[in-house]
Amino acid sequence: MPTKLTRTNFFIACISYAVLIILVFLLPGACIDNEALRGRILINLTDAPVDASNIKEVNIAIRSIEVLKEGSETWQTIKSFEEPRTIDLLAFSEGKAFDLTEQYLTPGDYQGIRLELNLANVDNGLTVFPQSNIVFTNGTQEALFVQAGADSYVENMDAFSIVTNQTTFLTLDFDVRKSVVLINGAYALDPQMRVVKTDNTGTIDGQFRDFADYPKVIALAYKPGSFNANEAANERAFANSISSTNVNANVSGRFTLAFLEEGNYDLVFAALNNDGSVDTVLGKLSNAAVGKGETTAVCVQLSVPQVQGNCVQIEPL
Repeated sequence: MPTKLTRTNFFIACISYAVLIILVFLLPGACIDNEALRGRILINLTDAPVDASNIKEVNIAIRSIEVLKEGSETWQTIKSFEEPRTIDLLAFSEGKAFDLTEQYLTPGDYQGIRLELNLANVDNGLTVFPQSNIVFTNGTQEALFVQAGADSYVENMDAFSIVTNQTTFLTLDFDVRKSVVLINGAYALDPQMRVVKTDNTGTIDGQFRDFADYPKVIALAYKPGSFNANEAANERAFANSISSTNVNANVSGRFTLAFLEEGNYDLVFAALNNDGSVDTVLGKLSNAAVGKGETTAVCVQLSVPQVQGNCVQIEPL
């Protein structure tokens, strides 16, 4: 005989159902994974070009992406590639970016992000497949090893936040200029990466009018007043720069510095030799302003008599 549904029984049933729903969301390991309670992260990868003229590709093989939540000592893997994802970094410079992954994360503050690379340590002399490598313009290749005593991670400890029902856009700038170093005649990888919130960045679209007088010129962005002329003589030249790019002699000396956080920058221009070594530091343009989501146009020249239109003379160094 069916049980009569009284008002009391109905009230008890409603309370029990509500408690069950709450427990499902609160119990660890609950079977329901509600994406509405999490935030989304979208990660892009970009690069600053290499200086040596004989390098055609710099390929890195990424095994996984990990994040470190504030207050935790354990890195959390948010993306593990079934087979290492190989990317030619030189194909993603001057404002181009590679869509690396899109994931849902627990809301909160995070204090770091890192990439695990598929490469071998020079200590053991073994290679892995696919191996991170350099491809030269003559078609030859050379495996990239991490330096002695180093590990296979490229890590950045700049903080970012994940917010419920919102998307956090991050751009990882894997700086090949700083990361690929020549040691005892062989190339090694000492990974350098900056991380920026993509929505907070802008671009400098510039022209170096004296491009015809120099076969190879680079433009570098610095925090105001942070450039030191002694940097040019170091093994890793211009190590304190925020970003860098080539001046394109085939397009009237144009250059693009992308994914710069909002603020002012000093632009330093240097002439290089074909092997990537520094020939001359040509000069500096101070306090170029970059706005969030905006493109700043600049035009620079070396000497006053030839300055035309909106171009300005760069300060000699």
